[in-house]
Amino acid sequence: MKNAIAVILLVSLLLALGGCAGDTEPLPSEQPSVTEATEKTPAPTYDGELPADLFGIFDEESYENAFFGVKYLRDGNWTFYTSQELASVNGGAGETPAETLRRVGYVYDMYARSGQETLGFTVAIPSVQYGKAMTEAEYAQATKDASARDYAGADYDVVSGEIGTAQYGGAEHPCFYLTVAANGMVFYTAQLFMQRGDFMGIVYVSAESEEGRTSLLSSF
Repeated sequence: MKNAIAVILLVSLLLALGGCAGDTEPLPSEQPSVTEATEKTPAPTYDGELPADLFGIFDEESYENAFFGVKYLRDGNWTFYTSQELASVNGGAGETPAETLRRVGYVYDMYARSGQETLGFTVAIPSVQYGKAMTEAEYAQATKDASARDYAGADYDVVSGEIGTAQYGGAEHPCFYLTVAANGMVFYTAQLFMQRGDFMGIVYVSAESEEGRTSLLSSF
């Protein structure tokens, strides 16, 4: 049961962010559906310079992404994916995170599980992922649209999905709140979007209750 739940939550993360995972063929249960991101003809790669601190740093006490100003204090309740596991999820076998980001347009920088709850942080380049530059609000809407299409073709019941806002780092950002039911269980997810130039940072959380979702968001 725990393995099934882990797969459900991982698929939720993959579907919500859209796009194909890359050259590594995922398991059928992990195969994301076609989204607007893959139907368009995106830029083949991102040729601009990637900031030196674009990706986060892990240590025994925290995960921190200085470029987006994101920090999460680790504790023993969470199991964080290793760099090898993240590479597998990203579908960039043999690639560095930077190479995967340039090619696909997004890369999972951090992903963790605690029981049935998950959290993560993704770095994206909208001009590669969707074929055009986007504001935070536009990216949030594109994520909502892609999720609606993907979940419609999957074994999920979308309870609700709406774009709101959330405070982070002293500023208000668009946040996509999605509630889905699967296998008799309900999951409350949220994605908060923050833009820095050509790059989009996405905080992702999934919990068993609305209160848990709010708590996870505020933990960053």
